Amino acid sequence: MLLVDTRTHDVLAQIGSADFWDKGINGQVDGTRSSRSPGSTLKPFVYALAIEQGIIHPLSVLADAPRSFGEYNPENFDRDFLGPLHASDALARSRNVPAVSLAAQLSHPNLYEFLRRADVPLPEPESHYGLALPLGGAEVTMQDLVRLYAALANNGELRPLRRTAHDPASTRGLRILSPEASFLTLQMLGNVPRPEMNCADAASAAPVFWKTGTSHGFRDAWSIGIFDHYVLAVWIGNFDGRANGAFVGRTAAAPLFFQIIDSLRANWPEPGRTLQPPPNLKRVKFCSVSGDLPGALCTDLVEGWFIPGISPIKTCEVHREVLVDVATGLRLATDDGTREIRRETYEFWPSDLLRLFERAGVARRSPPPFLLGTASELVARSGNSPRIVSPLPNSEILFASATAIPLRAKADADVRDVYWFAGKTFLGKCNAAEMLSWKSTPGDYELTALDDHGRSAWCNVRVR
Repeated sequence: MLLVDTRTHDVLAQIGSADFWDKGINGQVDGTRSSRSPGSTLKPFVYALAIEQGIIHPLSVLADAPRSFGEYNPENFDRDFLGPLHASDALARSRNVPAVSLAAQLSHPNLYEFLRRADVPLPEPESHYGLALPLGGAEVTMQDLVRLYAALANNGELRPLRRTAHDPASTRGLRILSPEASFLTLQMLGNVPRPEMNCADAASAAPVFWKTGTSHGFRDAWSIGIFDHYVLAVWIGNFDGRANGAFVGRTAAAPLFFQIIDSLRANWPEPGRTLQPPPNLKRVKFCSVSGDLPGALCTDLVEGWFIPGISPIKTCEVHREVLVDVATGLRLATDDGTREIRRETYEFWPSDLLRLFERAGVARRSPPPFLLGTASELVARSGNSPRIVSPLPNSEILFASATAIPLRAKADADVRDVYWFAGKTFLGKCNAAEMLSWKSTPGDYELTALDDHGRSAWCNVRVR
């Protein structure tokens, strides 16, 4: 356990093991200095970097859906997928696939470069960790995690910890995140209710901005967060690395984490901390369904934070107007004056998310099919081309092996099948919400995904 004052970075309390004299648990190991898998506790910094680089804002909709990154196929802790989520909810629920997807989009710095800049020791090259890094793929110390979380509390400035009164006080730290990204990340972490509370109880409780982590194989259970003017980290595990199915962050570490916070607040009362937004942040309206800036067809709006000049400027494309033939209820590409029509608004979700909606029993207002005989060129112009999500477009290096390469594309809501080609060679077709397995030989390929309306996308890949 480690408790640090975020104003001075003084270490106020440190417990390195349960019993210093107990050789049976390696009690003389200092757990605050030992390198361990952090589980999901690094995810907030993926989101902070994505906010800072203009990839998302807290209400951006992310896809919690099956996705492959080369040969890496991340899964969620519960082995399930929830479909579209706002970024703030994806972080609060600690969904793995959205975090990995964001990490794949980061650049200068990516998460590896960010951690190296923050003086977090990573002894291996970036390729060793890959996209598993935000899920606990590298070992870090509790001290380093506390320094990073303290930076969130100090507008993105990183400072060293002070253990004694003789250690120099740092008046100015190293800027690793913008004040805006730090503030918004803390806001997102504040949306996580404590384990024994429901959302209504949490709304009236003193705020805690926290995150849990569980390492692969149940060897490490973490809970770390910011409350009032302090950072507290709690770790539960065995120093010899033995696994235990009970080592889950939310059920093992979080109760102790909040017990300590409650005790400190009861016996060490002081004014709580109110987060103050940086002056550059603005409150704007978003479409509550798509998380984008609202278009003329968006009727359900919600207010959220926006960083002018940085946050993504994207108008909602989920809500679209469709021409419907009154007689048949089918869709028309144009109004040629020969039929009675009505204009209706439908939701156009990517095919992978539509499948998740269907599986969850959540009804969406999807567009009807086109009237039989509608010209194919008119149909092709009426929607969006597919987007290849596996393999990653361009510069992706795959490895030819006995394992087939998954081909997956996001297609518009009106697409049923996607046809795949490598150059001029037909590889096969699959349902728009599913993937096609491709057993390839080494070489350079131009992959094409063609939907059943004639719209296509392509990317270059190298298989070796």
